[in-house]
Amino acid sequence: MGHATRGGRGGGLVFRGAAQTFGQGGYHGVLAQPTARGFGSESVLRSEISTGSVLLYSRTVRLVKRFGGYAPWDHNSLRTGVQTWRSPAGLAKGESGHAFDTMRRTSFLETNRSEESEETEAEGEFEWQTDVEDLYLASVDYGHRFAANKTSELRGKAAARRLSETATKADSATELFGFSKQGMMNLQVKGLLDGTSLELDIQMGLGPFQSPARRIPLLDLRQQLEAALQGLPFISQSSRDKALGTLNHFAVVDTRSFEGLRLKPGSTVALHSTVHNRFVVMNDHKMFGGIHRNPDPFRPSMTWERFTVVDAGNGQIALHSARWNRFARTGGGVSPLQAASRLPPAHAWGGERFTVVVDAARSQIALHSNNAFLQMTPDGNIQNTEHMNIHDLPDSNTWERFGVLQVEAYLEPGDTVALHNAVHNRFLRMNANGIMDRSDVLNWNALNGGYTSERFTVVDAQDGQVALHSAVHNRFVKMDGGHMSGSAHKAADALPPKSESTSERFAVVPAMHGDENVIALHSTIHNRFISMTPNGVTAYVVNAHELPDGATWERFRVVKL
Repeated sequence: MGHATRGGRGGGLVFRGAAQTFGQGGYHGVLAQPTARGFGSESVLRSEISTGSVLLYSRTVRLVKRFGGYAPWDHNSLRTGVQTWRSPAGLAKGESGHAFDTMRRTSFLETNRSEESEETEAEGEFEWQTDVEDLYLASVDYGHRFAANKTSELRGKAAARRLSETATKADSATELFGFSKQGMMNLQVKGLLDGTSLELDIQMGLGPFQSPARRIPLLDLRQQLEAALQGLPFISQSSRDKALGTLNHFAVVDTRSFEGLRLKPGSTVALHSTVHNRFVVMNDHKMFGGIHRNPDPFRPSMTWERFTVVDAGNGQIALHSARWNRFARTGGGVSPLQAASRLPPAHAWGGERFTVVVDAARSQIALHSNNAFLQMTPDGNIQNTEHMNIHDLPDSNTWERFGVLQVEAYLEPGDTVALHNAVHNRFLRMNANGIMDRSDVLNWNALNGGYTSERFTVVDAQDGQVALHSAVHNRFVKMDGGHMSGSAHKAADALPPKSESTSERFAVVPAMHGDENVIALHSTIHNRFISMTPNGVTAYVVNAHELPDGATWERFRVVKL
């Protein structure tokens, strides 16, 4: 699989895994044991991915092995001595032979496996540290002549931030390289890093028809380094387990500790106060702390705790409640009724805009607006602090700090779904003529592969909205007044910008009873909900926040396919 060689400074050991490669590139891992330091020793784990001669990903983790709580030190801890040129002829007065003391190699190799060594290690303090400055992330696009064009290159904190932002998406993979060939027959190939798994994403098409994308696993960084660590006798089993655990969770844990907690526009989040063990909750007239509740499990029925992150410009965000169709406001208030896609300009609505301040050490954030921070008191009241500059939040202040829980959206971009109406026991469907209608009578869990007109791909329409695309008919679901139809023929990635067309965009309004994923789809531009009647599919005028509890025609169960 690979080999270990001795070399480099400090007697480093280099492992190069060559079991799997792609193109003329591949993966290799490096594990080095530098010379001992004064109060411990340090090992380095380095993972690298490259294609051809182009480095795409590099990450270093350092293991600092410190002594236990009691490490006595006095003058007897040092064995001092001097040597002169006469030493080979015999020790002179005042000289020492300590420098010539030897240790059998077998004894050295056995030391780390001994019971005493394991007990000592268990008592010691171990700390894995990710070297942020050594983090590297790049993306390469191969043109039709297979010339490598580096489209992105990030180092250090910028690379960590990018990995963290990607982790908030429905598809948390980071694209490292890509190739596409357009024409009557088209091909798209991507190299993706999903956590520690390197994967190849392939999609083919013929004319307007596209095959589903398929992912092929190439290698797992964790498995590669696990094989390398097994061959290194100076690393104990417990140290291996800790190293592999850190590597395995790097993409979703480590990167978030580096400025990685920015709230990504379009994502759905919940804010949890760790010190008070409460979620931030919104109703139709204020924000407050909910009942004492741990972050997990987070249920679909928790609609008051959900916020859609909206890009407010100038590096700021706004938080929108789909349940109440209102924005969070500084001081614990809420805005007047307003769709997520229609945030007024800053000079009119400044209190709905927040700057996110990241507390990397705690993996928490604080929200700053109008020269004050939002805070939750022990009794669950949400209010502003006194005037405080954005850089002046004391480390000891905990009421202003919130954990960010990434919540699965009711309709996740990229998912293929069907929408079932319980009262009619039918699915929403786009027929061959591009008209929205109903399926035959069919239970929600009885949809099989032959039903293609009932399947829709969820497309991110920005500002917390979605569009629904029918792959078999190559059209988007469209509302035109009270008429529901399909758009002109368009690929899923060809949704027109908001400035050109808004009729394909819908706000997702939670409408469940219990924990079933039941939603309603509201068109902001037409102020109507999609409705399935006994005769077909239409749209009725209803404000987004005023859907009656008894309105069953507008409620659809999300069936993920």
